Amino acid sequence: MKFFKTLFLMLTISSILVSTAFAAPDAPHQQNEPSKGIIKKNNEKQRKEHKDSKKKEDPIKILKERKKKIESLRKEGKISDEKAKELTKKINERIKKVEEFKKLPLNKKKELLLQSFKVKLDSLLKAGEITQEQADEILKEFLEKLEKWDGSGYPGFHGKRKQN
Repeated sequence: MKFFKTLFLMLTISSILVSTAFAAPDAPHQQNEPSKGIIKKNNEKQRKEHKDSKKKEDPIKILKERKKKIESLRKEGKISDEKAKELTKKINERIKKVEEFKKLPLNKKKELLLQSFKVKLDSLLKAGEITQEQADEILKEFLEKLEKWDGSGYPGFHGKRKQN
């Protein structure tokens, strides 16, 4: 009986020592790590800066960069030749539309953007994703941005809408 008590005591002590030994190295490491909140803020700031810089870039340049990315993915075997061809075709069509859009006078560009935006807003209303009041507010904000837009680069009107 004395043997089992001694064995039990030794096992308990050794399990406590082992668990503390493995837990100890993590404590100092956690103190040196930056908090996740800071990392998240930095990522959001970088995303916003990246998004803002993209607004100022030529849309055709951005689309051509996407084509290069697709080609590199195809060469790496990450996408099939058919998929790459399909995506490249869509980008080429988009480039053609952008080139046609760029040739238009500013007032015509704004008119087309407004028409397109109203169609999208109506579809959101019909789907019940937004209320009429929200649609009115969104349209008001869009019209303000549209008025300030000089006709160059991406208008910057797109993006996630605010969820209420």
